[in-house]
Amino acid sequence: MRFTGIFFSFFLFISAFFLHGNSLLSVAEGLIKQNPFQAYQVLQSVSPAALSPEDRRRYTQIHKDLMFFRLPIHKLGLSDGNISALASDAQDLWLGDWLGSISRYNLSSGEILNIRKGRPSQNPRSINHILVEENQVWIVASDAIITYEKKSGVVNTLVNPHPSGQPMMLARLNNILYLAMKNLGLYQWNGETFIPSPRNDQSLASCQVIFTYQNTLWIGTTGGLFRFDGEKWQNIEAFSKKNITAVWPDAQTIWIATQTDGLYAYDLQNQSFEHFMQDSSRITSIFLAEKILFVGMYKGGLAEIQQNKPDGGQLNQLSPALLHIGSLSYHDPYLIVGTLGDAVFFIHRSLF
Repeated sequence: MRFTGIFFSFFLFISAFFLHGNSLLSVAEGLIKQNPFQAYQVLQSVSPAALSPEDRRRYTQIHKDLMFFRLPIHKLGLSDGNISALASDAQDLWLGDWLGSISRYNLSSGEILNIRKGRPSQNPRSINHILVEENQVWIVASDAIITYEKKSGVVNTLVNPHPSGQPMMLARLNNILYLAMKNLGLYQWNGETFIPSPRNDQSLASCQVIFTYQNTLWIGTTGGLFRFDGEKWQNIEAFSKKNITAVWPDAQTIWIATQTDGLYAYDLQNQSFEHFMQDSSRITSIFLAEKILFVGMYKGGLAEIQQNKPDGGQLNQLSPALLHIGSLSYHDPYLIVGTLGDAVFFIHRSLF
C-alpha cells in the first residue's frame, strides 16, 4: 500500500510534464468515485488558463464535485453507519463505528484494510477513541483495547481491564499512557496491561474524556472538569455538575463541550470562561482546524466557531445528512465528518 502511494506521487510528477490538461481531467473524472483524494491531487496539476472553454467547464464541475463529497460506509470497510471515532495521520484515515468495526483508509491509494469486523452484541462494542502515534495506533473499544503496529501490521487485542468499567479514551502525560475508564476512573499502561493508576481519585470515577495539553492532563467526567499536572489534581469549580462530552485546546484556551449546556471557552491565564451555543443540541465532537473550532452535534448538525461567527456558523446546509454528527477529524484540505447515518463526508476548507 505504501508503494502504491509513492507510485501515485511519481505519476503526478510525470503527468505534469507529459499529459495535456484534458487528459488529466479525464484521469480526475475517473478517480472521483473511487478515490476523491487522488482526484483532487490530479486536479491540482491542471492549469485552468491553458484549457479550452469546454475543458474549463469540465474543470469547474470536477472542482465543484471535490469541494464536498461523501464516502459510504461499505466503501470504507465498516459494518454500521454510525461513525463513533475518527483519526488521521499523514497517510491514513482511521475509522470506527458503533458495532466495533475498525478500518484504515489509505488516502493516497484508496486501499482499505479492515482491522476488526463489527457485529451486533448485547454488550457494547463501539469504538470510543483512536489514538494515532508514530509507530502504532491505539484503538479504544467498549469491550477491549486494540493496538495496530504500523510497520508490521500486527494487531493485538487486550481485554477490558475491568468488567465493571468501560474504556473511553487514551492520552499520554510524561510518557505515561493513561486510560479513562467510565465507572472506575483513571488507569495507566504498565507495559503489558492497564492497571488502576496510583494517581486515581474518587471524583474521577465517571470520567469519559481525557486530553493532554501543555504537560497537563485534562479529564472530563459526567460531573465536572479536572486537571492533573503529574503531581496534583485541580477541580475546575466553574464546571462542577456539568456533563463534559469533549475537550480541545487552542493556545491559551481550552474548549469544553457539555451534554446539555452548550460550549465553553476556558481562559487558562485568567481562569475565566465564556459561554457559546447555549441552546445547542448534545455536542458529540469538537475539532480545531484552520483556526476554526468545528462543533459536531447530535440532532444539531455541524457548526463552526470563529471570530466573525461567535454564535456558531452553520454548515448544515451542505447536506441534510449532516444533522447527526458522531466524530470529526481533519486532513488537509478537508474537514472529515463521521455521521450517525450512512457515510463519512469531506468538506473542503474553501467552504469554511
